[in-house]
Amino acid sequence: MRSGSGRLKDLARVPSPKKGEVHLWALALDLGDTDLARLREALAPDERARAARMRRPHDSRFVAARGQLREILGRYRGVPPAGLRFAYGPSGKPRLLPEGPLRFNVSHCEDDALVAVSTGRDLGVDLERVRDDVDWEEIAEQLFSEEERAALGSLPAPWRRSSFFATWTQKEALLKALGCGLGGEEPKRPPGTARFAVLGVPAPPGHVASLAVEGGTPEVVLLEGARHGFGARGPRGTEPGKGEGQSA
Repeated sequence: MRSGSGRLKDLARVPSPKKGEVHLWALALDLGDTDLARLREALAPDERARAARMRRPHDSRFVAARGQLREILGRYRGVPPAGLRFAYGPSGKPRLLPEGPLRFNVSHCEDDALVAVSTGRDLGVDLERVRDDVDWEEIAEQLFSEEERAALGSLPAPWRRSSFFATWTQKEALLKALGCGLGGEEPKRPPGTARFAVLGVPAPPGHVASLAVEGGTPEVVLLEGARHGFGARGPRGTEPGKGEGQSA
């Protein structure tokens, strides 16, 4: 794992990830009016309409996340952010049109987001805050496998909550890589998941994040978006499996 050079605003063009690499971008979503106005101009009409239906602060976070995603992908493709087109899978996972080798996935947790980008390898990323107000034991009982529950139970008590959230992000990242989500049912391991490597990746303080990538374990290159990079701050998050942390 290594840090890339430069921030998004300083880069006119971003080279695509090399074979064996995944680029992981850390984004801030609590942006000022000037940044939000610029990013809103990059959105497609349906994205602006979607933001208009949201209440604050969800509308500004959506604009910040989708606008910065467009800026990042536009720099990889060498086109203006507003010129990008997306298609969506059955579970809402977006992909670029026309289709090419570039793959990406996004997860956001209130004021922070991660964007993972690869070349020719399906991938998923998930970001969650380690919360004290979540009954993680009940969720694990309902949604974790017997093996996963036994692994949690074998840990010292102070470690179990953070380990639960780490396991949760691993499951979410893997299912997002496959183009699906937990969806409230017990997540049986779907066929074909053996071809994915799943690993923990850096996250803001108080958070955990995981990445699932097709093929072997990648070299993760850390890059910075709007205002901060990894470990800069750690705002509030959302309940696992609900709201913004489940973004495609």
